[in-house]
Amino acid sequence: MMSLMIKTKIKLSQMKNKQLKNALTSIVIFLIFLAGIHIMLLEYILPANYQQTQLIYIYVFLGLLSVLGIGSIFLIHKNDDSLIGKGFLVFAIIKILGSFVFLLPWLMNQDDFTRPFVYQFFAIFFPTLLVETMVILRVVTAIEDEKTKLDENQLKK
Repeated sequence: MMSLMIKTKIKLSQMKNKQLKNALTSIVIFLIFLAGIHIMLLEYILPANYQQTQLIYIYVFLGLLSVLGIGSIFLIHKNDDSLIGKGFLVFAIIKILGSFVFLLPWLMNQDDFTRPFVYQFFAIFFPTLLVETMVILRVVTAIEDEKTKLDENQLKK
C-alpha cells in the first residue's frame, strides 16, 4: 500500500513538471506571436511616433514577470493545492503593482512618446494576463483530473 502511494506521488510530481514546462512554453510562444503582430502593426498601421518606443523593455519585463509568476504558482501548488487561488491572486496583484513601478519613469517624465508607450504596454499587458489565466486554469484542471483518476485507481485496487 505504501509503495502505491509513493508511486502515485512520483507520477503526480512528474505530471506537474510536465505541466509547468508546457505552461512556460505556451507563455513564451504567445509573447513571440504577440510581438510579431505588434511589429506588423507598428510597420503598417500605427503612426510613426509609436515606432519610437523601446518595445523590448515591455516584452522582457512582462515575460520575466510571467515566467517567475507561473513558476511560483507551481511551487505553491506543489506544496499546498488549496492555496492555488490565493497564489494566483497574489501573482496578479504583484504584476499590477510591478507594472505601475515599471511605467512610473515614463509617467513622471512625460514627453511626446509617453502616451504611445503606455498604450502599447497595456495592449501587451492585458492579453498576456488573459493567456496566463487560461494557461494556469488548464494546468490546474489537468492536474486535478489526474489526481482524481489516480485516486479512483487506488480505490479499485
